[in-house]
Amino acid sequence: MKIALLGQFGSGNSGNDGSLEAMIKLLQSRIPDVELHSICANPRTITDRYHIAASWHGRLVLRNPLLRKLSKLLGDVPRNVLSIYIMIRTLKQVRWLIIPGTGILDDYQDSAFGWPFVVFRWCLIARLLRVKIAFVSIGAGPLHHPFGRWVARSALKWASYRSYRDEFTKNFLGSIGVEVKGDFVFPDIAFNLPPPPMHQINSKAHKTVGVGVMNYRGWSKADPDAELIYRTYQEKLSQFIIYLINRGFRVRLLTGDIGDQVAVSEMTQKVRGSMSKDDTAKGAVFYEETTDLHELMQQIDKTDMVVASRYHNIVCALKMGKPLISIGYNDKNDFLMAEFSQIPFCQRIESLDLDRLQEQFDRLLQNYDSIKSDIKAANVNFSVRSNEQNCILLEKIQAFTPITSGTEVAATTL
Repeated sequence: MKIALLGQFGSGNSGNDGSLEAMIKLLQSRIPDVELHSICANPRTITDRYHIAASWHGRLVLRNPLLRKLSKLLGDVPRNVLSIYIMIRTLKQVRWLIIPGTGILDDYQDSAFGWPFVVFRWCLIARLLRVKIAFVSIGAGPLHHPFGRWVARSALKWASYRSYRDEFTKNFLGSIGVEVKGDFVFPDIAFNLPPPPMHQINSKAHKTVGVGVMNYRGWSKADPDAELIYRTYQEKLSQFIIYLINRGFRVRLLTGDIGDQVAVSEMTQKVRGSMSKDDTAKGAVFYEETTDLHELMQQIDKTDMVVASRYHNIVCALKMGKPLISIGYNDKNDFLMAEFSQIPFCQRIESLDLDRLQEQFDRLLQNYDSIKSDIKAANVNFSVRSNEQNCILLEKIQAFTPITSGTEVAATTL
């Protein structure tokens, strides 16, 4: 059985790749003869990392200058026709096109012809070829452009299975005209990934705080205040890190995207520059580059608590049972934190209040043990719900797919 997995994979975002990995592990462990093919942003990276076939998600790239010029003279018709042919060839013999997790239907740092349009194009070809479509624990919204909302609505309409990672997504899609009444809400599929072995932290040592640093410049790619937003965020977060160091805490910087490395570098210089005459700052800030969610969870394991912005930083911290504060840039963080009874520990990047952040941190310390208990209980619930989705999805694949003699789809949990 051939299944295609569509998403922004291989682009340097560990949350996206973690979502792909979770789906690969599920399908390979439960469908013996499955043949997987990723349609993604960086095919070579995905093939090298996960050992599955992969192809470029976008239109054909004409590398020959003469062919590019000729195609433009003809209104780019030759390029578009060839691109459609490649898409048809890619989905030939495919039985299911699955979009596994990620916030793929929003327009964060994107245009009206960004990833929602990519999803629409592939779903349209899949529909024409009678390939079944599944959206599994996806995130969506906001989509500010009417065209973006239309392509998202159209793609979802053709799906045989739809589930969302939170009520925010379901409510948003309902508000733009998607019939969501019979759709599911299940945890983000990255919760399916196994955690690393956890180490016992020495309670006598200085507490270590994981601080997620993000290269955040506003929601819109064309935001005229992008630089101001970034500088304000850097200034406030650096002041908070200095506050932690002055209180005797060690800080481990965390990221979730390759684009965050520039922000980490600037943050480190900013903190060390501000405390250059203070010996307590020496060795108080740590950073180790991470390339996937496994490495990120290993870093989080070395902390006592976390303050972060990226969604999958929050996912990993919760999965590791760490008390945390979310400094989000979208409702998705708040909805996830609410599932773990942690709403009092939420803020937004663009309205970040340092005094409130320090108060939240103090409350986190005061209620540390009870918070860990709440998170642990919620993780049990998330595990049950994730396994429920695994069964439903696998049964759906079996029901809509002719199974060859001697082959069974085992609709059991991970």
